[in-house]
Amino acid sequence: MASSGAYVRQSLIEATPVVLSGLRLPGGEIEQRAWSAVDGTTGLPVLVVDFHNATKIPVAVAIALSGSSNASAVIDVVDGVVVVNGDGVALFSRQPSRYGIAVGERSAQE
Repeated sequence: MASSGAYVRQSLIEATPVVLSGLRLPGGEIEQRAWSAVDGTTGLPVLVVDFHNATKIPVAVAIALSGSSNASAVIDVVDGVVVVNGDGVALFSRQPSRYGIAVGERSAQE
């Protein structure tokens, strides 16, 4: 928890399959909405996750993705899209300011 005064809530939005999670912090709340959909181009299922910072201060969000068990996987971030072996696996509304990529048994921090 970010502080001892943090409060987490989770609910469905009305009668939809959209899950709303909120983390109450001093000065406001961070909200996450998650739902699934079908990509209109590929027909593949996708997970959509939206974060909203309703606090008065900037916050950092960490997202961990597991893209491939292949030791020679090529992972990159191009124009806000995380690409694994040429396939887009995550799309961000803007280029992440920082990111790390783990290699083998090493952590992304190393």
